[in-house]
Amino acid sequence: MGLGLTADWELRSMNAAIRNRRVYVGLDLGQRMTPSAIVILERLEVMPDYTDMLRGVGPRMKYVVRQVERVRLGTPYPEVVKRVKELVGLIVARRGSCVLVVDSSGVGVPVVEMMQAAGMGCWLAPVAITSGEKATETSVPRVQLVTRMQLMAQTGELEIAAGCRHGEALAWELVHLQAEGRAARRGGAGSGESDDLALALALACWKAKVR
Repeated sequence: MGLGLTADWELRSMNAAIRNRRVYVGLDLGQRMTPSAIVILERLEVMPDYTDMLRGVGPRMKYVVRQVERVRLGTPYPEVVKRVKELVGLIVARRGSCVLVVDSSGVGVPVVEMMQAAGMGCWLAPVAITSGEKATETSVPRVQLVTRMQLMAQTGELEIAAGCRHGEALAWELVHLQAEGRAARRGGAGSGESDDLALALALACWKAKVR
């Protein structure tokens, strides 16, 4: 697996200033029939250009997917942890810091402990995906998780960078989730469909919006 981030890592903007950049890495842990998925999301505060300032337009937040990666099915969790740590190291070298958001549901608890022992070099944020109705600091109902991401996409806050690695596969999953409404299906039971990339992005979006 190559280490390089997408060539479009830097946001190209001729007319707008950018500040308050922060990177979030979403990790959806795979199980026997689903692969683990990694999504790198950058949060940016985009300042209005001169024309917009005259119109009274203020700063706006943008959330840009920079890289998407589906880990090979069957990869042992220690290898997944190693891969994520490599990516985090590269991001920290470029940006100084990042936030790693990990699905701590099911098998996630021992993997999070593995990451804590490994020292990932960033702020680690475990989030359990639940079937409940109320979100907490460490858990979120699946409906809220997916709905927030869909709303961000619909309002133009969320976008996939041009040339983003595996961006087309992520876009396909996002369309599938919208077509299914609020219910996200893990592994697309009976259909061969998958939502691992979309859930990794949803985790990153959730933490990027609440922090």
